[in-house]
Amino acid sequence: MAYDEALQTLWENVLESIEDRTFAKLTLAKTIGNTEIKNVFMRPVEEEGNLLFECITRYKTEEQTELLSFDDALERIKAYLLNPFLNLILFTTEYDLVLKVNKKGNGSLSDKAPTFQDPSLVMQELINDKNS
Repeated sequence: MAYDEALQTLWENVLESIEDRTFAKLTLAKTIGNTEIKNVFMRPVEEEGNLLFECITRYKTEEQTELLSFDDALERIKAYLLNPFLNLILFTTEYDLVLKVNKKGNGSLSDKAPTFQDPSLVMQELINDKNS
């Protein structure tokens, strides 16, 4: 399967997990070669009533944080896959979904038991607001 098809499926799962309030974290990992960038992870934050992704990019010597719309987060992920990352992992409270891309650009998806028992803090706050 082409990795863009697998990415689309994973992204649909991201949006569903946010809607279902089960989203924990999204992580780009496993770089190609020895790179300055080590990993990128995203989690939802609420900013002035808008749900955004906080994107934390870790380098060897520093860390950068920025807020991205969901569309911009997806574009960032697309830019980083194969340059330099090979894995994208969605962590939810129900399952983990792993996208692995090989150097030829083929993607595969696999699901695993959940790593996290609790959703991200923002998801918890939205659940509490909904129940109030």
